[in-house]
Amino acid sequence: MAAAGRVTVAAVKSPVNAPEAERIGRVLRARVPYHDPDEFAARVRPWPDEPGTVQLITVDQSAPPPEVIRSWLDELRSEGVSRVRTGALGPTMRPPYFECGFTVRQELTLLSHDLTDLRTLRTPGALDGGPVLRRGRTGDLVSLALTDRRAFGSMWCMDLQGIVDACTATPNHRLRIAMEGSQVLAYAVSGRAARSAYLQRLAVDPDAQGRGLGRMLTVDALRWARRHRCTTMLVNTHVDNEAALHLYHSVGFVDMPYRLMVLDMALGRDLP
Repeated sequence: MAAAGRVTVAAVKSPVNAPEAERIGRVLRARVPYHDPDEFAARVRPWPDEPGTVQLITVDQSAPPPEVIRSWLDELRSEGVSRVRTGALGPTMRPPYFECGFTVRQELTLLSHDLTDLRTLRTPGALDGGPVLRRGRTGDLVSLALTDRRAFGSMWCMDLQGIVDACTATPNHRLRIAMEGSQVLAYAVSGRAARSAYLQRLAVDPDAQGRGLGRMLTVDALRWARRHRCTTMLVNTHVDNEAALHLYHSVGFVDMPYRLMVLDMALGRDLP
């Protein structure tokens, strides 16, 4: 059993079919002689509700050369994968994917907070019988996945395994849930590595929007990062998500000068 507030992959069973389950957490590797680094790795997992589509996320921060990406695509195609989608990539990571034939599927605004002046932030207080925040536990994951689907829709939602990945993407994380009685209304995953913090995921059930839950969870994440002496927190959201952008701007996040992009490619017979 996972400790309270911590999520482990071993504690979770993902509701996908057997062939796709074999790709959860799988790591593809490729070596490039005389290259620094000489080995590249990427994690692969099924994309929710899209049979044959997988997400490919590089393990380190170095952009893999096109020959490495092509070797991964060839391997995935040989296993019956029909479409590959990347994680959110910054400007320096995108060129080799474009060279291999990927195109832009989603653009994201990247925002940063310097974690100063948090004492001026105000959040709705928890009224008697109203929403309260508590730590998330492994037993909450199915409810959180359902909330995420309602918040983001089937195309961009995180399934149960995706939430686990968000929790384990950094050395330390915080999973917080807004509850009303036994009902999950919203949740947030925050992570930190050294002095950098990340608001990995924020999801509010559509029926609970407009009650300040997103703000409550965001301020909670900022204060957690500040307590652990982080100097910055990053978050991203779709460029057209006006409600999220308004929320983040209202608590002190500012837009970074570049955007992130999720890239996408259908696997045909021949790669560029």
